[in-house]
Amino acid sequence: MLKISLRFPEEVRLGRTSSGFLQLTDSQRQKIVGAATAELVSELRAIASGRYSESVLTPEWAGLRNSGWLQTVIESGQGVLVRIRTFAPPAPNTADPTAPLALSRFCTIRRAAQHLVLESPATGATAVIESPDVLALLLLLATSRRPEDLKGVLPDDVLSELLNRFAAVGFLVNSPGTEELEVHSLQWGHHEMLFHARSRWGHRSMPEHVGPSDRLRERFPPLPSRHSFAGAEMVPLARPGSSDTDLRKPFEDVLGERRSIRVQNEENPIGVDELGKFLFRCAHVGSTFSYRGVEYSRRPYPNGGGGHEIELYISARNVAGLTPGFYHYNAHGHHLESLAYSLELVERFSSAACRATTLDIPPQVVIVLAARFGRLLPGYSGMGYATILKNAGVLTQTMYLVAEAMGLAPCALGNGDTDAFAQATGVSPREESSVAEFALGSRPLTGTPDQAPAIAPAGAKNSADGQ
Repeated sequence: MLKISLRFPEEVRLGRTSSGFLQLTDSQRQKIVGAATAELVSELRAIASGRYSESVLTPEWAGLRNSGWLQTVIESGQGVLVRIRTFAPPAPNTADPTAPLALSRFCTIRRAAQHLVLESPATGATAVIESPDVLALLLLLATSRRPEDLKGVLPDDVLSELLNRFAAVGFLVNSPGTEELEVHSLQWGHHEMLFHARSRWGHRSMPEHVGPSDRLRERFPPLPSRHSFAGAEMVPLARPGSSDTDLRKPFEDVLGERRSIRVQNEENPIGVDELGKFLFRCAHVGSTFSYRGVEYSRRPYPNGGGGHEIELYISARNVAGLTPGFYHYNAHGHHLESLAYSLELVERFSSAACRATTLDIPPQVVIVLAARFGRLLPGYSGMGYATILKNAGVLTQTMYLVAEAMGLAPCALGNGDTDAFAQATGVSPREESSVAEFALGSRPLTGTPDQAPAIAPAGAKNSADGQ
């Protein structure tokens, strides 16, 4: 027998405010539901015990259901089938449950606690699957099916109810339909929409917590600010001096003339002193301070979260005065630490740089921006990796401006080889991994610095910045 009721999700708690009103709370929100009248208390008790039928839903309770304070529980004679929780009113253009249906390509099924959770970043809903029969139905809907083709999978009334519910919240789409035919859907990759939805506030990020978090602080010690490789050979670097004449442009000209320059002067490559001054101006540690027992540093560029989780690594192919190899830039000591004098490894970074942009000759230097995830992720939920990418973008712009002021040839790269970085450092990708790359070298003496298009044609090499 089919039963549909409203209940509180596990994380929702009922309590009283200091003024005596009844209030719902979850991990992120609070909602006053009204004065503690006998009628309201009776309804809340019915919901808590699973006795509140959705058939008697009032507009007030519908609003609570559509904002995630209540969940719809669908049961049959074998027990609970699925629990659906929605965080926004139904969309106006949902699938027609009488036409051919398929599971949305944005849907994922993952384990949470003791159950499987169906969710999609394209919707504001989650469904806890508690029956293998529901999972079997979803497996069939991996391809387009007419509703009548699904008869026998579940009892007719249960099947009809699930198809209608899943279509209403966007888990099911018509196939063929807008998701397969319209550009506003086709332009999104699954992981891109998931990343966007789960790292921003809004109904599509619910019920995941997005924001600062101390969830790991009590269990694990904070990662130190200082990062170095014990036993690595140290290469001292030059620092800018007050008498340096290599910065000759007013700041307005630096901003206006900044470009991606994909042609470098191989006969007169960048020197190790130039590289040292470049790194100092971009990323050296000016001072340190402590907050809540964690060391922080001040550097030339801003950093969301303040942990300065981005480390710079240098793949040096052709630098005057520096042995070709892979180095770590120690921003606290302003020196390089040699990790590998391997031409094969350098070639791997160079080849990736050429694949990621329109460079015909490998860059003299590939600067790898790597994130020490433990400096930032434990302090945030949901938005941590998004913050890392923003920090990488800020540092990339800083490097562009410094390179322009110094007369060097800079070019941000559109992609990089995370496996090569793991091989070069010997560090687990879950602890530290590359998140951005930047090509640097000496500027040609004559000629147009950049003749590459902003966006390369399909199948051609491309860069992160066409200007």
